[in-house]
Amino acid sequence: MYLLQVKHVRVLYHITGAISFVDEVPLVIEPVYIAQWGTMWIMMRREKRDRRHFKRMRFPPFDDEEPPLDYADNLLASLSHNIVSTWTPT
Repeated sequence: MYLLQVKHVRVLYHITGAISFVDEVPLVIEPVYIAQWGTMWIMMRREKRDRRHFKRMRFPPFDDEEPPLDYADNLLASLSHNIVSTWTPT
């Protein structure tokens, strides 16, 4: 089972394709699992240290003076705009 080119497994896909779940638990002997986990942990530590793919988030995320939009007001405004703009007298 080590170094397989192709392996067919059952997969559950989300309707949007945002996430997939593989319906199989791989059986790995404990020393190999610990070695793989340790290698991945060291690689993630290096990535965090070097910050190549990790960015620190700056707070507050919105630094301008404009207040955040109210979702309901924005939705009502867009709906009323669509109704007014698509209505034609007969």
